Amino acid sequence: MPFVVLKKDLLKWIDKLASDKEVFAPILNKRGETIFDKLQDSKKLQLDYQTTMLSPRRLIHPSIQIMNQTSQKVNQAEKREKLYLACMLVIYMHSQSLIEPS
Repeated sequence: MPFVVLKKDLLKWIDKLASDKEVFAPILNKRGETIFDKLQDSKKLQLDYQTTMLSPRRLIHPSIQIMNQTSQKVNQAEKREKLYLACMLVIYMHSQSLIEPS
């Protein structure tokens, strides 16, 4: 025998759960797209969505990970110079891979 939960009971349960915990669910953003995000109010819950632009995976596994962090203070000019040098190195390495050996 299937167990059926009424929508009003589901919303009450989600509100109660959200009062103690962070609840992530499909909601509409400002542009009218369905995304998985933190649910503030159960009335914003979208149960009839087709598909989302971003996977809910991003809530568990962020797309950016910090690989290395230093505590040295670097001024903006030094940061720009290092970024410029890194970009030039990547461009050089890429251009070398395009040159066929003769």
